[in-house]
Amino acid sequence: MRFRFKAVFATLIFGGGCAEVSHVVPVISQSSSNAVQSVCALPGLHSQFDLQRIRVRGRVGMHAHGVFLEDKNCPDYRLYLAGTKQGPDLSFCTPERLAQEFGCPGAGNQNGLIVTVSGILEPSTAPKFGTLLVEEMMDFENARTGARFVP
Repeated sequence: MRFRFKAVFATLIFGGGCAEVSHVVPVISQSSSNAVQSVCALPGLHSQFDLQRIRVRGRVGMHAHGVFLEDKNCPDYRLYLAGTKQGPDLSFCTPERLAQEFGCPGAGNQNGLIVTVSGILEPSTAPKFGTLLVEEMMDFENARTGARFVP
């Protein structure tokens, strides 16, 4: 009887596990700085690629001081976009054809521009937030219709 009790007890202790589920953060491989990453990967990007060139895709959002990228799969994460001298216009209202296709972000625009940006990731003390010094923008997509734009 004691042996059965010990076996059942050991099975419950070692095999029971924990029922708690934690938030899954994408794992970034060391060689993937050129691969397009999600905004949701920011904690991993910061740990491996601060002050290096990365490519990130997300939906453009507006705030009082500029624009950022976000992802509906991780609404608490934000990648703020900072302009550079040689970089593109971050108003997303030029070239004119881009504004005709998608409209300018904000001000009731429901098209929801999704874009891939490339630039240097600045260090951050908050892993869910970051700033990217934007050098290039590409692969524009309308979130509502899926329409693509090539400048």
